Amino acid sequence: MRKTLFASLLLATTVLSPFTTFGQTDKDEWRLAVDVLKGKDKTRDKSWAFQLLSESQIYERDAFVQNVLGIAYLHGLGTTPDTTRAIVCFEEAGVLGYTPAYHNLGMLYKYAPRDRQDFRKAYDAFAAGAEAEDPSCCYDCGFMKYKGLGCKQDYAGSIDMFEKAAVFDHAPSLYMLGLCYRNGYGVEADTAIANFYLRQSADLGFPDAMEELLTEKPENHGAVNYATSDATISYPDEMPFIEPFLPLDSKVMTGSYQGLLVTYDWSGKSVISEKPLHVDMVVARDTASGLWIQGTDTLSFSASIGEEGDFRFVESEKDLFDRYSPSFTSKYRFEKVDMNYCRGYVTGQLRLYSLDEREPDRPMYVCLRKSDASGSGYGEDEFSKIVAYSDPYSDRITLKFELSESVPSVQVLIYNRMSLNVGSFKYGAMDAGVNSLTFSPNLSDGYYVIYVQAGKQKFQAVIVI
Repeated sequence: MRKTLFASLLLATTVLSPFTTFGQTDKDEWRLAVDVLKGKDKTRDKSWAFQLLSESQIYERDAFVQNVLGIAYLHGLGTTPDTTRAIVCFEEAGVLGYTPAYHNLGMLYKYAPRDRQDFRKAYDAFAAGAEAEDPSCCYDCGFMKYKGLGCKQDYAGSIDMFEKAAVFDHAPSLYMLGLCYRNGYGVEADTAIANFYLRQSADLGFPDAMEELLTEKPENHGAVNYATSDATISYPDEMPFIEPFLPLDSKVMTGSYQGLLVTYDWSGKSVISEKPLHVDMVVARDTASGLWIQGTDTLSFSASIGEEGDFRFVESEKDLFDRYSPSFTSKYRFEKVDMNYCRGYVTGQLRLYSLDEREPDRPMYVCLRKSDASGSGYGEDEFSKIVAYSDPYSDRITLKFELSESVPSVQVLIYNRMSLNVGSFKYGAMDAGVNSLTFSPNLSDGYYVIYVQAGKQKFQAVIVI
């Protein structure tokens, strides 16, 4: 669902709210001024219309007019563009009772330029309008909950909002209800109910609903299983937590990698798609460059490497296909990968930003194996060594390591054979010299890699429980 910001702003002209203090002449002039600002009436210029509406508010504010002035300030209609004044006008219009102004305010925040975009403020504006039962704001609020933009991701909460708007025959809300029931998001999957909502939306002329009715399967029907030559490459059913961690000397990551790129739904609990992923990269101390090949899409990339283990792509935009745009591409920006490197294996979370929708994409999981990695024993010189042993009569693990200098904090990370983080512990300051830590990670029997990060020092140990 793509729309320009101006097209999405609500500027009603056919019906004005009842006024108790303004006469019919005032309302007629306001209607004319609004038509002039919209370009429907060219008998006057836009500056006249803006001035008339502004002067009408000197002694007494009107909610509808404040909303129109907000749009005029936002787009420079008859006046100099001024986002700050637009926000003030929308806020006042909402407080005075013109609830569509909350939709306009939220859209201003949601589709602002990237450096000023604020999903939290957008959600708050939509929620204020939804509380007043404005249909557009109910939909907006549900949409933000559906994707977790500016709020906690919550399918069930989004359904509540969509249902409130659906009683007004709000086509986008009926469409979203159809998606929720078709995929079982926040509710038990039910094809009959899904089709009921989708048909209502389609009958109202909503094109996305028509396309969904023609699509054979829901988006979470199951990923295509791309076989890999390495049985150790696998991915979890739900989007895992990724704790970024790279070796002290990141140059050891240089090489060729094969694996998978897995996309999950907005909650991270269902796999949407799976694509083969091939990455060739050359890594210096704080930069990386190379080729990123996912499926049939190829991206030449360069990235800066953060201290926490994140790869931030530099000027990397790519046109990609997805399920909801099968016949045309959408433009995405590759923003960063929160990356963990463990003995020749890479796991991470890829962050994409849709330049068309102006919002982040679904969570994506990266799992790769270095072509010359042989599993255990690989990369023995990537980290300083520590002594690690487990108590056979309990689940306690003890680590001993020597610090060259005092540090303000120490972090311990534990990874399983699939390079998934299964434990994270944080400790306070430690002095230079030999230190020891004992902790109980509650792990099942198996093979694990333990990392310790203390200031600029990084340690590694392999342990079998």
